[in-house]
Order: sequence, then C-alpha cells, then structure tokens
Amino acid sequence: MNLKDYKFIVSSGCSYGVMMKNLFFNHTYLDNVYNKFNGDRLEYNYDKHKIIFIGTGLPSQSAEWASHSTQYVLNKLLKLGVKSENIYCFVEWTQYDRITNTNENFIDLSKLEVNNVIQNHTNKLIQDLTHYLNIKSFTKLPNVGIIDNCSYINSNSILPNQIETLFGVNGKLMYEKHFKIHQQTTNVSFLKNYLNNILSLQNYLKSNNIQYNFCNMQSEFDGWIRNGFEYQQKIKYGRGYHKYHIANSIITQNLNYDNIKNEGIHVIDAYPQISHLYNLIDFSNWWFYKEDGFNFGGIDEYFLHKYDIYSYSNLMHYNSNEINVYDIVGGYNWHPTEILYTLLHNTACFNNPFVKVKDSWQEYLIKLLNEDINYKGITKHKLSCSKNYYENIIQHEHTKL
Repeated sequence: MNLKDYKFIVSSGCSYGVMMKNLFFNHTYLDNVYNKFNGDRLEYNYDKHKIIFIGTGLPSQSAEWASHSTQYVLNKLLKLGVKSENIYCFVEWTQYDRITNTNENFIDLSKLEVNNVIQNHTNKLIQDLTHYLNIKSFTKLPNVGIIDNCSYINSNSILPNQIETLFGVNGKLMYEKHFKIHQQTTNVSFLKNYLNNILSLQNYLKSNNIQYNFCNMQSEFDGWIRNGFEYQQKIKYGRGYHKYHIANSIITQNLNYDNIKNEGIHVIDAYPQISHLYNLIDFSNWWFYKEDGFNFGGIDEYFLHKYDIYSYSNLMHYNSNEINVYDIVGGYNWHPTEILYTLLHNTACFNNPFVKVKDSWQEYLIKLLNEDINYKGITKHKLSCSKNYYENIIQHEHTKL
C-alpha cells in the first residue's frame, strides 16, 4: 500500500469516544438536518479524499483498551511508511475503574464469530487496512475487543450469562475470577493502572512526534469524596450527585444538584501517593471543561452544563406514537447526542492539523437545537426533545445524599 499521500486521524475510547467519527459520518435519522445545510460541514487543510479516519473505540471499554488499540494502529501505520507528521491522534479517556482481563489461552478465539472494529469508514483504502490491522470485537459481545489474539474483557460491565454464552462453561469460571479481581481491587490501584495507561500512550506519541489531544469522559481528576475507608469519584457514588435519574421509567430532576455539583477534592489530594505518576502527565495537550465551577470537566460536564438535558435526546428510534425515556434522560453516563459532538471538536481537538468544523455548521446546529427546544410538540428536527415535552414528564425532588 502506498500511503505517503494520505493523512490519518486515529481515535479511541469507550462509547463516548465518537468525537472524530462524527466529523465524517451521517446519521440516517437526521438526513433532513444534513440536507437542509446543503454543504460541507468541515474545513480541510488537505485533500478531503485523502484523509483517513481509523476509530477503535468500543462501548464500556477501558483505558487499557484505548492505550493499546491506539498504539497498535499507530505502530502498524508507521511500519507501513506513514510519516509521523501525517498522523493526528485523539483519545477520550473513560472512567478510571474500568479494567480489562483477557481470556485463558485454552480458549480458541478462532472458533468464535468476530467483526472488524475498523469499519469501511472514509475511504476505500481502509478496506485494505482492515486486513492488515487485526483488531476485532466479538459479534455476540461487541464491547469485548481483540488485538491479534488478545481479548479485552471489562468484566465489570458484562453480565455473567453474556460471557458464559460466549465462552461456555469456561467463560462462567473465568468471569467469576475476573469479577472477584475487580471487586477486590482498591481505588488507588485502579488509579495507578489508569495513569499508567495514559502515560504509556502519551510517551509513545511524544517519542514518535505525533500530534494529539486527550480529554475525559467525565471529571476523573476532580470531585473525589470520602466513601468508607476510600475516596470515590462522586459521579459514580450515587444519584444524589446526578442532575437527573430514572426511577420506575420516570425522569426525575435533582433540585439540589447546583448546590453539590462542585463538591469534592482533587484526586491528588485524595490519593497523594499517586502524585509521582500524575505529575508525569503533559496536560498541555488535554482539553478540560473549565466553566460552571469545573476545572477538570469532561464531555458530560460540558454538554450537561452547556445544553442541559436537551443535548442527550437520542431520538434515533422515535416515531410519532411513543418515546422511550431511556433515550432522552440527560446527564452522567447517558451519552450526549452524537451529532452535537461537532460543537465541541474545535475546542477539544485544538491540535488537529487536518480538519476543523465550520463555524456555519455549528451555528446551524445550534439554531436547529434551539428550534427543537422551543417547539410546541415533541421535536421538530430530532436533535432534541422540546422544553414543553420535558416539562410535562419530568418530576422534581431534592435528592438527598
């Protein structure tokens, strides 16, 4: 393959790691939104037909997966002769306590059905690359990634019957062992593993002079509160720290949220014993949301405080007869609407040398989003449910901690 004339954007993360993907792909349920804009959404600093996007993000995956899958792809590209200056990397770092184990070596992965993680994305050249890049996921369990013959199983996000269905009786025994490991691991060990994976990728990128940006799914480095003999990142501690939650299929707003949203201490104040690793991170290439009292906010903080619940209305499966509240609840862990990630790209991906989002596209999206919010019915463009609809279904309470 002759790749010298191509530019590569390599990205990874968990299900929140869709920042780069949404630069290049249309969501079919929003065809009207794209068609009415009637133009290219991006400004290119290179021939757009020779910019190749390779994304390896998988749902519920770990920092280890993000680090390893990115280094795997980058190493393959460099071996194919791609120059460092022709690569840009963006990684969304997921929650600190997601760790992965692999399958035992007596399980033959070749007998299991798999899919390519790297799909036929932006250029026909990618078809050849998918054969060269041996990075896959299980068809029956797509959040389990595989690099060559090594699987990445985040047992904390998988049900026992899922892993048993995939691997049989061996899977049941393996899951029980993996799950116990996770249950018995301390937060400080999770954090050391988390920082080591970040540093591993950071050092690889720097040693190869590859431009990059990092961000967090959520505020992992701040907002830590005392929980028993440990500290806990408050977002994972309980619904009292969430602005919205669902109970009995009803969305409830926590009216106490503004009073407690900035509570907690920095991770180094909670765990000073990991400061030697934390201080090795080069934060000049990171984006953090630094408004509304946040200093280390991530994707959730940005969307929740910039566009509130309206940025979480995924109406992909909506029809005029019914709506699923799980598709429109907003806040931590509920996934912002993918198309709205383009409103964050230019700010978070400030080192991207190849493309940026046009101001006109961002202005257009915000205009349509506001039209949806102020719509008298449920939605006009499927970018969001209306304020009118939310006011009719949301219940309010002062959630106690």
